[in-house]
Amino acid sequence: MPQYQLQVCHDEIIEGKYYFIIETGSSCNSKKNILDDLLRQRPGLKEVCSVGDSHVILVFCTISSRAGTDIDAALHKLDSFSDSKPAIFIVLHHTFDPEKTIPDSSRYVTREKTLTVDCLFHEDSGLLKCNRNDESLTKIVQRFKHQGQSDVGLPFTSILQWIYSRMRYCVSVVAAMWNCVRCYFRRPDRKRQTE
Repeated sequence: MPQYQLQVCHDEIIEGKYYFIIETGSSCNSKKNILDDLLRQRPGLKEVCSVGDSHVILVFCTISSRAGTDIDAALHKLDSFSDSKPAIFIVLHHTFDPEKTIPDSSRYVTREKTLTVDCLFHEDSGLLKCNRNDESLTKIVQRFKHQGQSDVGLPFTSILQWIYSRMRYCVSVVAAMWNCVRCYFRRPDRKRQTE
């Protein structure tokens, strides 16, 4: 499976960790599949119950009749919550065929600060395994900044925390071994054997 390196401008990257979900239509397990992938790669993210508490809105728009009509309805719902907050507009197309050609939904979405991606799904299997979904998931993940991480790489404190956690484990193992050795040589039956 090819790896896609997509460039995202820094002004498009979402700095916060709180997201609010809007869902139109039934996407079966597709929403869960997308969120699981996102949270696996950006574990600091958290869902909130209020759009006012969020940094971004995730819109799951399932196409059930006509793409233009369903997208327009989802956009109206999004704008009723907030017309200025950044959004990721995920258009879910129902199909059996992972190679199905579908129109680019971003031509319908002209809202500012909104990333639009298309995904293919089936009600029985959730998201389909295909290049289009891989590209879309990559775009979604890249839109979020790593939580607790700078643009250059791991900050010094994260490296120290990693080292400290490993050292604590090693110290606890050595301490446990030392206690075992100490107890072994202090046993009363051990003294008799050495005499």
